[in-house]
Amino acid sequence: MQPTMTTIYDEVLAVAKAQGVRDKSASISDQDFLKQISEAISTCPDNAWYNLSEPAKTWFNQEAREAINSLKPIPFPQGYKDVPGEISTPAPTPVVGAVVSKVYEAQTGRTQSAVPNIANTPQAKKKPEGVIGAIRKTIILNPDWTTRLVHDYLVKNGWPQLKLDVVAVNAGDIRKTVAMVKELNKWKD
Repeated sequence: MQPTMTTIYDEVLAVAKAQGVRDKSASISDQDFLKQISEAISTCPDNAWYNLSEPAKTWFNQEAREAINSLKPIPFPQGYKDVPGEISTPAPTPVVGAVVSKVYEAQTGRTQSAVPNIANTPQAKKKPEGVIGAIRKTIILNPDWTTRLVHDYLVKNGWPQLKLDVVAVNAGDIRKTVAMVKELNKWKD
């Protein structure tokens, strides 16, 4: 079989479309579209994640996610607009039976047990919907942020009509819950 040529953008867009993201329209900015793609990847099923190439995973983990968390613009992936480059992904070789383990180990240097059992993998949890879910997620990821910082972040990232008092009321409850979990030594950093 011949290797297939694809860009990082093609890969991440395919995963995002499977999660319900539509093609970019003229009314949406590049950054908003890349944010939608990143959110779709963060909630994609495990089998879709494992099928992404290493360069695509690296773009998501080390570039897109880091940019979102630090409130910086998301870098364009290879293949998006004028960003050059293609990644070569060899077409999968069909393998059956006990040979799978040896082929996998030869290709990756890891034993078969490191391969996820997709059949038993639980489905991705439903992502919190609405502004309360966004407030919750932002505070849990950034517990040291003030209410104003949380509000400003959410206004810039998809909730332009959000009122400060909505954040203040909900942030207090969420912070109390986070403090209680930390007090019980159940918080995982």
